[in-house]
Amino acid sequence: MTIRESILAAFQTALTGTTGVQGVYRSRVQALNQAEHPSIIIEPVSDLASHNSIPRVTWDLIVLVTLLVRDDNPDNAADSILADMYSRIMTNSAIDNIAVDRQPIKTDFQFLDGDNTLGVITNQFKVTYQTALNDLTST
Repeated sequence: MTIRESILAAFQTALTGTTGVQGVYRSRVQALNQAEHPSIIIEPVSDLASHNSIPRVTWDLIVLVTLLVRDDNPDNAADSILADMYSRIMTNSAIDNIAVDRQPIKTDFQFLDGDNTLGVITNQFKVTYQTALNDLTST
């Protein structure tokens, strides 16, 4: 397993059990029905390499953590879930053991009308990690 995949798996493990969340998923490959909200989806966005110290590569992985909430006031309904998510990501020892650093980048809000308003709250995190120059599975 690559270090990148280990980081994404650690995010999923860290977020499992987040207060009020029905499920934590690794991608949006299937539609979620209303009974599955609130839900969290974890996706890689980009992974930028820099070669500061040979024979190692330093990577900056951008991870998108999306919270889906159905409520008449989704940003308010999501507030306590977002606080729990943030704490779980920023204090997780499994991520600490893999990554050199992690930082929040931004949070965006989108609201879609329907039966219940759907709040799509995206949170981006930058995770810095290192690999061997010739092996993505080794540090």
